[in-house]
Amino acid sequence: MNRILATFIFIACVAGIRAQKIDPDDSFTFELCLPNSTANKPFREIMQGVVSASPYYQYTLKNSLSFGVGANYSYFAINQFRVTQKIFGGMHQGVGFFKIGHEKFWSERMGTDIGVKIGYSELFVISDLLKSQDITFRRMNGIFVEPTISYVITMDVNSSIRFVFGFPFYNFKFQPWTIGEGSWVYSTSSSGDNNTPGVYDKTTAKSNSRAFTIGFGYTFYFNGKKSEPWLDSE
Repeated sequence: MNRILATFIFIACVAGIRAQKIDPDDSFTFELCLPNSTANKPFREIMQGVVSASPYYQYTLKNSLSFGVGANYSYFAINQFRVTQKIFGGMHQGVGFFKIGHEKFWSERMGTDIGVKIGYSELFVISDLLKSQDITFRRMNGIFVEPTISYVITMDVNSSIRFVFGFPFYNFKFQPWTIGEGSWVYSTSSSGDNNTPGVYDKTTAKSNSRAFTIGFGYTFYFNGKKSEPWLDSE
């Protein structure tokens, strides 16, 4: 986490040297984040986030109200140290979403983009244990909701970089059968000793799965002509 923050601060400082104020209207953004599962308990401890990528188009009105449409792909791998037997595989999720939010530049160099992505997700779980049971994949689907907060730094009149926080809510309850495991017993413990057996009963999987994402994004603004330089360059 500290390395990510340090990298962003360095990039922001370099970009800010030649930054110019942006008056946003239509833009294209690509975000690349690391997802961290938070709830329910089996999902949080067994599934390990690998990547979350979101390309989307956005249009911002003069009053800073923004509307967007895009897609998201996320992948969570099965943590080999958290199950009683070796299970190879993971969860692939594709989402189509609409976004509504507030995008505004508060100074020549800094802006914010706060919003929520709402869409429909298709989730596919693939594992060698499922295949051994003649199940090619397990499919789930449902509503997807992700509030997001982005800290934006301008690079020039047509582009910016952003530091992104997301809080996705998935409309599924992770259980052992999701990955092909028929037991509620896993080799895990809150103390971090992977050799100590732990038990997840059904009450630990009552809530829908959630995550926390953190990462970077790049935005290209199709109309930067209204912007003016804040710092003259020779």
